[in-house]
Amino acid sequence: INRQNSIPLARDEMDRVCSIGTSEHTVWGEVYYTLLERRTVDGRGYLTLENKLYASRVKNALGIETPLNTLEKYGLHIPPAGGFTGADTPANAP
Repeated sequence: INRQNSIPLARDEMDRVCSIGTSEHTVWGEVYYTLLERRTVDGRGYLTLENKLYASRVKNALGIETPLNTLEKYGLHIPPAGGFTGADTPANAP
């Protein structure tokens, strides 16, 4: 993750980063897209990913939330109706 596109969002009781926010920017035609992702590890070591995609016709504006599958490369971020298999795997698992 590029340090310029990430920010710690939360720390645990031992001052370890347990939630981080990242951004990725894509231009498609005349539309500027921003993918925001939050990665959070809970006290048991389970990782949760949250993704939101925004679209704007103005380069430096976040714009409005749009479906992830608006861009093919982000469509893979949409979980199937029943969720991902193995979603309950701790982040520190081998």
